[in-house]
Amino acid sequence: MKFGIFTCPYGPNGPILTVFSYCPPTADDGILDRDKTIIPCQNGMSYAELPNNVFKFNIPGLETDERSLESKICIEHYYTNAEIQRETGHGHLYMGKDFSKFGVSSDGKWILQKFQQNNSITEISIVDGTNTHLQRIADDAKIATKDQFAEYVSSHPEEFDFRNFQKIYDVICEIYTHVKGSGTTEEVQLPLALASTG
Repeated sequence: MKFGIFTCPYGPNGPILTVFSYCPPTADDGILDRDKTIIPCQNGMSYAELPNNVFKFNIPGLETDERSLESKICIEHYYTNAEIQRETGHGHLYMGKDFSKFGVSSDGKWILQKFQQNNSITEISIVDGTNTHLQRIADDAKIATKDQFAEYVSSHPEEFDFRNFQKIYDVICEIYTHVKGSGTTEEVQLPLALASTG
């Protein structure tokens, strides 16, 4: 893979331009969410370096009105709660806070089975259409998947604030600077997935 260019036209100070290389992610490398495993980084760096010029890191934590550095977040949490719950044409994503202690959604359209027994669901957890514990209780119930949400974001970028993504781009630039400074002529492999699929 060669380095590619990704431009986000809605950066905080105009367009964000960053350099990356793309290869299919595996379970062991890439850009990973912070909701399951935290990657141990080396020598105070924001990433871990693997053999063959492959790098991996967790998306950086956020300190916002809706998130704390300790929050177990996935890539969708880089958007605000209101953005996460935007209607996509396929429904919207729900969050843990949208369900009662009995697992019923606040709009009365879904029940999340085994909600009380599931300790991993927090107020900010993303609940999407791939959740196998969801049961429709209203005929007009619709819920988007994370993929449908990502497609909506791609088609309607003007509706979203991408400033939090600067943190990811900063780590990618840090890796690029590290590789460039090492004098290597090998390509960098860095799986890039800005919307998780699981």
